[in-house]
Amino acid sequence: MKVYISGPISGHDIEERRAAFARVKAILEKAGYEVFNPLENGLDQDAPTSEHMKADIKALLECNCIYMMKRWKHSAGCQTELLVAMACGIYVKFEDVSEPVIFE
Repeated sequence: MKVYISGPISGHDIEERRAAFARVKAILEKAGYEVFNPLENGLDQDAPTSEHMKADIKALLECNCIYMMKRWKHSAGCQTELLVAMACGIYVKFEDVSEPVIFE
């Protein structure tokens, strides 16, 4: 199973975000999943958000699952990724256990 990590990036300390995404990636890989980290999408960090979203949505569509990191509700990009995943029948898992888990 290939898992896409979705978490807030814009407007946050990039080094803290890199560490948080790396932590989630390591946990998921240890569990045996192939993982796509959008901070490793091959684009320059300073590329426009629209270009990152295009690359990230393309990668998401190649995954079987999206893993929603905590605080995803505070990110327009995460909300967009979630809607795309749900519309395309991609399994959704939430990091925050207080969030509902969708089994589709």
